[in-house]
Amino acid sequence: MSVAIDRVLGESWKRMVVVCFKPFTLGKWLTLAFCAWLGSLSFNLLGQVNQLRTWYNLRAIFHPGARGGGPFGPPTAVPPISPPTAPMVPVPPGPPPVTPVPPGPGQVPGQPVAFTPWSSPSSPTSAPQEMVEKALMWLQNHVALVVTLAIVGLLVMGVVSMVLAWIRARGRFLFLDALVHNRGAVVEPWQRLRPLGNSLFKFEILWASLVLPAYLLVLVLVLGIVWPDVVHLVKVWPDRSALHWTGTLTAGVAVGGVLCLLLTLVNIITLALLHEFVEPIMYASGQRVGPAWGLFFKQVLPGHFWWIVLYFLLQLALGMVAGMAGLVLTCLTCCVFACVTAIPLLGTYIAIAATLPLVVYLRALSVYMLEALAPQFTIFPPNEPPPLPTAGAFPVPLPLPTGDEQPGELSPDDAAAPPEPPAAPGPEAPFRGA
Repeated sequence: MSVAIDRVLGESWKRMVVVCFKPFTLGKWLTLAFCAWLGSLSFNLLGQVNQLRTWYNLRAIFHPGARGGGPFGPPTAVPPISPPTAPMVPVPPGPPPVTPVPPGPGQVPGQPVAFTPWSSPSSPTSAPQEMVEKALMWLQNHVALVVTLAIVGLLVMGVVSMVLAWIRARGRFLFLDALVHNRGAVVEPWQRLRPLGNSLFKFEILWASLVLPAYLLVLVLVLGIVWPDVVHLVKVWPDRSALHWTGTLTAGVAVGGVLCLLLTLVNIITLALLHEFVEPIMYASGQRVGPAWGLFFKQVLPGHFWWIVLYFLLQLALGMVAGMAGLVLTCLTCCVFACVTAIPLLGTYIAIAATLPLVVYLRALSVYMLEALAPQFTIFPPNEPPPLPTAGAFPVPLPLPTGDEQPGELSPDDAAAPPEPPAAPGPEAPFRGA
């Protein structure tokens, strides 16, 4: 079965124009951005730390401090450069002169100096080694506190992640419903789409509970392969000269890399199919996530595998275009857009609101692609209303009787027609007596 990709792209563009600009109101725009933002919430500790670090670095560029001001602060005065008072002396060619280093304690003059990762010829014990030793000593003296803080931190991260995942599952259907009805609403669809959102949330939690232990099993397997090298590393640390790359390290890195790559691909493909196709199937059929997966494998995937691959390649290209658009906005605003969008959580909402037409287009693209693969899952109304009949058009002929009707039996067309009103009574005849 062939799929008209040009029609999918065109209808997605028309839907984006209808949703974003017909009609255009600021409240509707911000509400749509809020629904899309709810559908993208997640707790990524490393991502939040990177956002904070990026925001701090970008802020420091424009901060009128020691770095010399910027567009938001007065420039720092630059001292004038005085001319040289003495003539320049040419440097003779050849190697630079070497200043002899006096031997340290315990070293014999004339013997080579042994270097370690934490030593230098001037100081036997450097600052990094002292910091590491102090940190290890503090950890050994406060094992109970460290374990307690680690457990509490993991529990807090788990609870926050689950709450955000629950909100994200509900928000994805909020945004899809807003595109279907061309409105910005939160309260009513939040209640109506509760069963679908809760079903999606349960599946994501179940899938995460399967993926994370799989990564842990890969880690345990790799540690089992390279365990002799780990024991050797602990014994000779920090003497780097005693470390050698062995065949077991090569095998461990190869096995761990291949297994992690496979797990990552399976995770990415599963979540992509879930968000791009299974969610619209759930919305169109009203089914939970399990039956929706069944409908996808029975009615959508057969005969359309390469079309789905082509669709994801198209999504990858559009993602690159979106990244270039963000880079252009960053350049046009002199990094102000990057500073604002780097703020955790709030920056994501601002970025979605600034690029809402692109977000709407990408969501509509998956829905129209599903409609092209399986028309029974159509959820969007027509982007253009059907044309009204023009005046003077040729009248539609009425169906003629076939002659097969029995006496006293009405044809289907006559039975469907409304009964005729009774005729008005005529003048009464004069009464004549016998």
